[in-house]
Amino acid sequence: MGWGHWLLLDDVSHQRDLSATIAELGILQQRLNKTALGQASVADELRRLTAENNELKLYVATVFRLLLDKQIVNLEELESLVTAIDREDGAEDGRHRGPVLTS
Repeated sequence: MGWGHWLLLDDVSHQRDLSATIAELGILQQRLNKTALGQASVADELRRLTAENNELKLYVATVFRLLLDKQIVNLEELESLVTAIDREDGAEDGRHRGPVLTS
């Protein structure tokens, strides 16, 4: 076998390597596109949850003020109840994971 044969084989080998690399780049591009779509949906969900949270805070503030204005409870009673409910799950962490209403 002469040098020409080896050069030709080397060129074919490079072509196969190049084709494999291009195919892998296509796969990586598809993965990147899926990740970008996933991140967009996460961002959309975060915006939706933030808006929902802001609306809930508005309603809670309205109920608290109504209870205080009508003198159904005073501020100390309200704060005490919030603390007691916060502790129901065993941790005073500013969160409540249990049911909203208990019987």
